[in-house]
Amino acid sequence: MREDKQVTLLIGVGLFFCMLILGYATFYAQPIQLYAVTNSPATTQSGFDDTTWNSSVSSLAETSFLEENFRLININTATLLELMELEGIGESTAKKIIQYREENGPFSESSELLNISGIGEKKFASIEPYVTVNE
Repeated sequence: MREDKQVTLLIGVGLFFCMLILGYATFYAQPIQLYAVTNSPATTQSGFDDTTWNSSVSSLAETSFLEENFRLININTATLLELMELEGIGESTAKKIIQYREENGPFSESSELLNISGIGEKKFASIEPYVTVNE
């Protein structure tokens, strides 16, 4: 065979194997997230079906799961960027938190965030599980 036909053949064989791997990954391989859910105690007891999937996904979104798997931000020591990691807290509000802390001393409880302009009941409720005043 000529060299250009050999190159074309090698490219074709390579593409075939790439498609084979992609097809396997698409139709047979289980995604990592799905694997983590199906191996949880809730799903291994009764098997896997849509009801189990929906309840597992719902439980992953609950605050208790998030509290256990994400670090808490200490509002007494947090930097501007750390405060901005909180949902709904932008640069302006983060600066207000730091200013309040500098003027009034350390927070004794997280509910003191309600004294800051821009943090109302709704925003406080959404960030409360992710903040702490303890070291």
